[in-house]
Amino acid sequence: MQSSLLSPSETREWLKPHGNTGTLTAQVGAPWEINRLSLPIAPNSTRTRVSDLYTKLGGNPQYAGVFALSPDHGLGYSILIGGPASTADRVPLRDTVAEVFVTAAEHAALENAEQKFTGTFVHELAQGANLTLTVDQDRPGLGLKEMYLNGTNVLPLFLDLSAADFPPENTSVRLYPMGVEWRDPEASDATVYSSYRAFAQIIPGNLRADVEGGQGLFDHCTAWQSVGFYAQGGVATDELVFGMLDGELKSVSYPATNNTFFKVE
Repeated sequence: MQSSLLSPSETREWLKPHGNTGTLTAQVGAPWEINRLSLPIAPNSTRTRVSDLYTKLGGNPQYAGVFALSPDHGLGYSILIGGPASTADRVPLRDTVAEVFVTAAEHAALENAEQKFTGTFVHELAQGANLTLTVDQDRPGLGLKEMYLNGTNVLPLFLDLSAADFPPENTSVRLYPMGVEWRDPEASDATVYSSYRAFAQIIPGNLRADVEGGQGLFDHCTAWQSVGFYAQGGVATDELVFGMLDGELKSVSYPATNNTFFKVE
C-alpha cells in the first residue's frame, strides 16, 4: 500500500474489484476476495459506511493462511494456522481480527479528525473569505459547515441537483480524500498536499418498499456520480486541497478560485 513495489497508479488499479457476486457484501478482485464491511461511522452510532477489506485465503490440509489489507485505514494483517482445524478456523479468525482492529482504526481516525482537521480557516488577504470544517455525529467523513468567498455563502455550489430535492436536514456537504498526495519540491517545509472532493451526502431513509410502509428501496446516494461533475475554466469546482504539516491540517486551498485559507489558531 506504500507503492514500494508498484507505482501509485498501479497500486490503485490493483486494489479494485473486477466483479460482483450474489451477495451485496462480497466482490471479486485479482487475486482478492473483497469483503464489504459496514462500519459504524462513530462509536455507538447506528449509521454505517462501507469499507472494503481485501483478503486472500489459501493453504493445504493441515496448514492455512489469511492475508488482509484495509486500504481505507492503511493497515493489514496475516494469519498462519497449523493443525487439523486450520481450514475451518481461518475465516472466524479473519473476521475477529478485522472486527477488532478495523473498528478501532475507524474510531481512532474519527478522534484524529476532530483534533487535527476541524476548525475555522480564513483567507489572510481577502475580507469575507473563510470556511469551517467539522466532524458531525452520525455523519461520515469531514463536514464542510460553511464556506464564504467575498462575503457570499458558496456552500450551495456543492449541492448537486439530486440533493437539492431533499430537505436540508437530510443533506450536508461532506469531504472525502481522493488518495492523491504530493509535496512542493521547492518548498522549505515538509507540507504534504492532498486532494479532497466535496459533495452532498444524503441521509437514507428506511430501506423498505413503499408498499410495506417504508420510504423506498433506494437510498438515492449519488455521491459517486457527482465527483468532478462541475468545472470552471478546466478546474473542478468540487475540489479542495489540504495542506498537512506534521499530521495536522494547516491550510485549505480552493483551486477553482485560487484561494487559500489558513487555520485560525
